[in-house]
Amino acid sequence: MTVVDSMKLFSRQAGPQTMSTPSLSFAMNVLRGFVLPLMLALVLFAGLVYFIFPTTTWLDQRAEASEVQEELDALVGEQAELRQEIARMRTDDEVELIARRDFNFVLPGEEAYAILPAQRAPVSLPSSWPFNLLYSEVLD
Repeated sequence: MTVVDSMKLFSRQAGPQTMSTPSLSFAMNVLRGFVLPLMLALVLFAGLVYFIFPTTTWLDQRAEASEVQEELDALVGEQAELRQEIARMRTDDEVELIARRDFNFVLPGEEAYAILPAQRAPVSLPSSWPFNLLYSEVLD
């Protein structure tokens, strides 16, 4: 039973002396013009609050969780690579290679030779301006 039907039923039961036909149509117009749109707006607002806003929050959280999972996967892969490098660096061959390369260590009976870099060529400046002023200031 709708509100309109209940109002019509109430007007029939109360009789013609309590509510007249013009006041009933006025009440119906008020109901259609103000109350129904207000109720519809409230239902729509409640639907937004309870369904749409939590859904967007859930979607944002899901996207953030996906990004964090990708970052975690990258870190786990990097950790696995570092563990392999640690295992490789703990071998005797790698320790010997690092000692020879970085610290110039040699085994007993071996000789180490150091090759010095070539000397730098002396700087020669042209005798034209402004270099002639430099010669006169520095060399005199």
